[in-house]
Amino acid sequence: MLAETYRAEQHSSDFIVDRMLEFVKEKAREKKPFFLYYAPLEPHVAMQPLQEWIDHYPREWDKRPYRGAHGYLPHPRPRAAYAGMISQMDHNVGRLLDTLKSCGLERDTIVIFTSDNGTTHDAGGVDHRFFHSVANLKGLKGQLYEGGIRVPGIIRWPGKIAPGKTISQPAFHADVMPTLCALAGADAGSPLGTDISSVLLGKKSALKDRKPMVWAGGGYGGQVAVRFDAKKVIRLNLFPGKKPGNREVCDIVKDPAEKNDIAAENRDLIDRAIAILDREYKPAPGFQALRYEAPEQPAK
Repeated sequence: MLAETYRAEQHSSDFIVDRMLEFVKEKAREKKPFFLYYAPLEPHVAMQPLQEWIDHYPREWDKRPYRGAHGYLPHPRPRAAYAGMISQMDHNVGRLLDTLKSCGLERDTIVIFTSDNGTTHDAGGVDHRFFHSVANLKGLKGQLYEGGIRVPGIIRWPGKIAPGKTISQPAFHADVMPTLCALAGADAGSPLGTDISSVLLGKKSALKDRKPMVWAGGGYGGQVAVRFDAKKVIRLNLFPGKKPGNREVCDIVKDPAEKNDIAAENRDLIDRAIAILDREYKPAPGFQALRYEAPEQPAK
């Protein structure tokens, strides 16, 4: 009864997906190219998937209910609900792929599946340890360690992108726009990201000259990170009034768990990161500036 109390008669995901599929069919009839941005609600707290997806998972998973701590709606089976949300999303993505195929658009459509952040903190009934959600990576949603920013990146284009291939080329969301523009023959202007289409199409195994990847986060105390190829520079607690952490450098390829800080032998990389932030970072309106240039604390 706890779940039923907080469940509406209809689920928003159904409305979103139904409208999405109508849009695809309409464009197919018109024989017009299109761009579709589908942002599913799952998985996200509050956890309220359809009951049919919750029932896919064992009752033994949930020893106790989530009772609504931290302001999110309660749920009697939080682990099953979390898995159910992901299954619900997977099913809806499948509906989209089926519709592209039935409309004859499968081989003419690039599909990109990704996420805006890593697994959330254990709020709203989430249990990332139970699902081993970030494996051995450090950090969760909102943090610039790999657990917070390393997300799925699946790209599908039958006949153009080889299926089942794993690409090790570092990339992030800012690369999507210039890459799609290159594939569509459009002018991307002067984007912050890099066109990685040559790697996707198998023309190159990797890019030797991609731009550094830059993150600047206004949450979780204020943080910045800059990645150069294999190495990433990160700094935390940059809001005014906080004690800024010292800059950390990790080799993400050799040390994805970010256990070994190699800042001492990479001061040149830190200087490059500061120069890039000087050039590219601007505080968003209404937000305090991140103090990424603040002096570091002497090593103990």
